[in-house]
Amino acid sequence: MEKNLYFRTNSRHIGQLGRELVTDFVTALVELVKNSYDADAGSVQIKIENANTPYSRIIVIDTGSGMTQEEFEKKWMVIGTSNKALS
Repeated sequence: MEKNLYFRTNSRHIGQLGRELVTDFVTALVELVKNSYDADAGSVQIKIENANTPYSRIIVIDTGSGMTQEEFEKKWMVIGTSNKALS
């Protein structure tokens, strides 16, 4: 079933935009790996395909538990939600 989702915001996002902005591809990749371990992944694989071509891509594969559709919609799709804050 196809479903359109839209980002929502939370008041925490103003501070995050300045402090936690992902400014380059290395930082973005580190964030993806951190997310894998936050999901209790025992391992993370990073694959680089078609490097240095217009078709290059980075694939991150992990053994983490992931999110349900409801968690994805109500937590991840809300910018600045406290559910993403470190405990």
